Amino acid sequence: MEVNQAGSGHRHDGADEREVERGEASTVVREIVGGALAERAVCEVSLYHASTELFEPGLTLREERRTILESNVWIEEEFERLRRGRSVPRCEARFAMASGADCVRYLRAQQDYDNRPIYLYRVKMPSPQRHPMALVDAARRNREHQDRLREIVEEYWCPTRAWQFWEYLDRTMTVIEKLDLPDAAMVAGAAHRYNVDYDLAARIWPRGRNA
Repeated sequence: MEVNQAGSGHRHDGADEREVERGEASTVVREIVGGALAERAVCEVSLYHASTELFEPGLTLREERRTILESNVWIEEEFERLRRGRSVPRCEARFAMASGADCVRYLRAQQDYDNRPIYLYRVKMPSPQRHPMALVDAARRNREHQDRLREIVEEYWCPTRAWQFWEYLDRTMTVIEKLDLPDAAMVAGAAHRYNVDYDLAARIWPRGRNA
């Protein structure tokens, strides 16, 4: 723990003091302002984004309505209908992931990916919200089962299980630096994590179960 102090000793005269506690994913900042203790968490999670577009470091990408494949429109409408003010709308959000390998695996798996060069970036988001990506596929498999579909979407917006492959949503995303692409083994590891989540969702909401 680091404590910022003025002079050679602690001050107890009501002056402002600031204490910083650094953890693995965030910094907790405790500030005494006018004699009152205030505590706030500052997110420092390292996030990554892959794209076929070339971005300059320092560029902030803001929310914008993205083009959705016609076959996926109903999914996004269902997720938005059940969002109820949580997180940010998927159809407008910027997306990032916890590892570069996860990003590359996701981009290569998209129906509209056309083998263009992929660029990988380290990025930061002001208030990222994480959600289990495999549940989007789980929703697709359960379109005709409304009870199951509702459970899946609820778990996406408010996860309660030990998912491994997360997507992070926020309204803006700032590019920090361009990175080298992960090797094939790392991408294979990302695919494995996704498949673990996919299989877990299939066990929780088996396709053959009555709605």
